[in-house]
Amino acid sequence: MIGFQHSSVFKVGTKDIRSLAIIYNLEKDLNFAFGDTGGFISITDSKGQLINSFQVNNNAVASLQYIKPCTLFSQGALISGGRDGIINIYNIESLYQKNPNAGMVLSGHSSQVCFISLLPTDTLPNQNDSIIILTTAWDSTARIWEINKEKSVKNIVLSHEQFAVWSISYLPNLKQFITAGADQSLRLWDISGQHISTISNAHSKPI
Repeated sequence: MIGFQHSSVFKVGTKDIRSLAIIYNLEKDLNFAFGDTGGFISITDSKGQLINSFQVNNNAVASLQYIKPCTLFSQGALISGGRDGIINIYNIESLYQKNPNAGMVLSGHSSQVCFISLLPTDTLPNQNDSIIILTTAWDSTARIWEINKEKSVKNIVLSHEQFAVWSISYLPNLKQFITAGADQSLRLWDISGQHISTISNAHSKPI
């Protein structure tokens, strides 16, 4: 078995860390973004030295996701989701400013965002230069956000009847999405957001 050796400890702020993203910044080397329970995002270098820290909201930053450079974000971007249900997208260059403003804000979730991920480019038909962001929240929904090169946004809502939706994944062979919820169910959806089937009581406890 391959062993892993503990290499370093980062001390970031005074609050509990709730989320982490790695930023592949070609100009500033490898950086890390941390979200904490005080609503702050902190940026450090690869040795843990603090570069910047700013407050996003008054609650937890529960999820972070890096977007690599693309047509929409030439230097890349960082997505954050918090307890307020708001999803902020920051251009990478703005993260090194004193008080960064989000370049885009996605509103739709009504409570804490639990999970954020991206679909690889050209995963779906006619995706072209758009990016697709997948999110889940305590509000019993998952959302599929498509942002095109003009930065207009479409979103599809996938709803469970109750409790949080904890995660969402894309199944490329089936061209379907699958969501997992605290209601102990797994649900399949087609790419247009139409519900296909539900596996109830997939687990004996929340997934």
